[in-house]
Amino acid sequence: MVEILDRQVKRLRHQEIASVNVLWRNHLVEGATWEAEADMKS
Repeated sequence: MVEILDRQVKRLRHQEIASVNVLWRNHLVEGATWEAEADMKS
């Protein structure tokens, strides 16, 4: 991972899911992917 470009929180019924837009090493900005924030912290 190189950089976090953006963060969003989606509300699903009674819980909130935080996601981050990750720019991966050796990829262009167009190749950035949304990943669960909890997975990125580990």
